Amino acid sequence: MMIIAIIDIEDISEPKIIPGSGYAQYNVSYRAIVWRPFRGEVVDGMVSSVVNNGFFVDVGGLSVFVSKAMIPSSLKYTMEGATPSFTDGVDQTVERGSQVRLRIKGIRGEMGQMFAIGSIREDYLGYALLPTLMAMLFI
Repeated sequence: MMIIAIIDIEDISEPKIIPGSGYAQYNVSYRAIVWRPFRGEVVDGMVSSVVNNGFFVDVGGLSVFVSKAMIPSSLKYTMEGATPSFTDGVDQTVERGSQVRLRIKGIRGEMGQMFAIGSIREDYLGYALLPTLMAMLFI
């Protein structure tokens, strides 16, 4: 679960000094807007890096890895050009900075960070023309 915003602080306890460090510890009760990604959820994100066995997508504070097995077979890894990418050679290219739509297949959380694996191997997933389409709709 990720905290998006703290709405209201309801209570702050008296401080407790931690022996040997001089740090103070407080218990805080608050209301917050949170996001908890679910298995099967479809999300949009931006590709942060491409490697030969898949690519990483940033979805807010969530890092999602899409492996080669979860990428359509029409997209092939290539090092042509300045950056590595997955491309079909015609009109779809997934490279650093690309917008993609993916389905979350699994989630793992560690203290302070969440990781997930995702798939673009389904209908209506993959390379997203979201900024271009949105601009065309509102012109």
